[in-house]
Amino acid sequence: MSNGWRFALALLACAAPARLAMATLGGAVRRAVGGRLTQLGVAAVVWCGGAVVLAAIQRGPLSTSLPDALLLIMAILSSLLLLHLARAPLAAWRLDLPRDMQGAIARLAPGSLSFADGIAALGDRAFYLKAFARWGPVFSMSQFGSPTMCVLGLDRRQAIMRAHGPSLGPAPLPFSRSVLRGFLRYMDDATHNHYGPLVRRAMIAETPVHVQRQLQDVLQRHLHAAVHAAAQQPRQGAAAATLIEPMVREALDLLLFGFEAGTVADRESDEHPAERFRRDAHAFYHIRTSKRLGVVEEQMLAQLVSQLDAQEQRLSAAGREQDFPLGRLRGLDDAQPDDTSLQNFVFMHRIATNNVSGLVSWLLVHWAQHPDIVARIRSASTGEQHLLLQRFLSETLRVSQSEYTYRAVAHTFVHDGIVYPKGWLVRFCVWESHRDPAAFDDPTSFRLRLDTDVYAKSRFAPFGTGRHACNGADLNELLCVTLLFALSQHFDVSAEQVEPLQRAGRHWGHWQPNTRARFRLQARLDVNARAAS
Repeated sequence: MSNGWRFALALLACAAPARLAMATLGGAVRRAVGGRLTQLGVAAVVWCGGAVVLAAIQRGPLSTSLPDALLLIMAILSSLLLLHLARAPLAAWRLDLPRDMQGAIARLAPGSLSFADGIAALGDRAFYLKAFARWGPVFSMSQFGSPTMCVLGLDRRQAIMRAHGPSLGPAPLPFSRSVLRGFLRYMDDATHNHYGPLVRRAMIAETPVHVQRQLQDVLQRHLHAAVHAAAQQPRQGAAAATLIEPMVREALDLLLFGFEAGTVADRESDEHPAERFRRDAHAFYHIRTSKRLGVVEEQMLAQLVSQLDAQEQRLSAAGREQDFPLGRLRGLDDAQPDDTSLQNFVFMHRIATNNVSGLVSWLLVHWAQHPDIVARIRSASTGEQHLLLQRFLSETLRVSQSEYTYRAVAHTFVHDGIVYPKGWLVRFCVWESHRDPAAFDDPTSFRLRLDTDVYAKSRFAPFGTGRHACNGADLNELLCVTLLFALSQHFDVSAEQVEPLQRAGRHWGHWQPNTRARFRLQARLDVNARAAS
């Protein structure tokens, strides 16, 4: 092979990986995401280096053609990667309106379908706001090669869903293929019509007072443990992974499934049902939702399903089936709980553990950063305090946590002169919509908003809307408000190293405080003791 051909193949072998490396190793993306995305960028650099070395090897009279063959293979693989990265521009180029729309005045939404620009969105929390300011309330982009329409405004979202709901379907994550009949929010309409109402009715029933007291005990036990740990190491606060995740997981074990902590001896026994489920769930929850389960992972899922089935029978035998969502299913349908609902409960618990842990992190950050608001809450009457804690939670959801909902276009349609092509994703940008000055005064500020309708559904939708909205909103509020009440009565919080903010290496990951963030809790002096002094 001539040197010219080797040079051409080396360029082709480096084209896509070099672009990938520049996109993933940029400062903002690396700081915000890191992890596997950075490893991917480093691998791309190594790949390019290997291609250059192979092209530079001088052939002697006795040399083999192996380097040339390897270089050719690398060029072919790079070309395939280039085609994958160019899926979004190619989809736009091949766009054809259906015959019944040929006369419609429609255009593709403006924007950039560059793969690199899509990667940049991972490292810039204001990316979508900047894009809306540049392109208008609907723009197009590429998300790892998938062409995506981004939509601003909850009113616009509602109008699209009302007019074109049948043309929009769920945008399932790969793990859903491992769930019998699919994960609830990704089920087909016929299956969802059966399971959706059952699960929703089981989830929204009121939690009994005695279970709420148990929840208070769980949260305060973890918070007091954090106070003790801070006293032992005053210069080192608790990381979210050690303080928040175990607390949230145990709280959800109780609220969803009725797993009670029991005595200290019970909590130290691996054979106690609650501890066995907690141990096995913790191992299973390291599995990513961005891939289908493997054989071993399916066995782990089956083991958790078996434990939930046994727990449901214990609740029924004790006459406590109406206390928890897991137990209520049988009262709604004699055939429940079946494998579909139990597998869904496992993944609901897994996803909620992650999302609620992130929300609790934000609650602690805002509690530490707004002492004036905390003082207002603590000085309020008992009746007003509950309202203020609910508004503190809502404001945290609005400012920090709620970010998006996704749908997939099943049939091409046109709305407001813009075509939504079949096969594209639609990202309804909730966080950006919550920052609309027309909906909220001073929308970028965190403050207690006390107007009666300030968090009306038309302007505030942290859990989505419609039949696929989150079923756990009520339990989420119960857990978080109970936590905030405990903080208001018993604990002071400080937070350090919260920024730079970080997220998982995907466009549907939530922004969260930095993994190096530390929370330090101190027990408050008893109010009566202070008054006596």
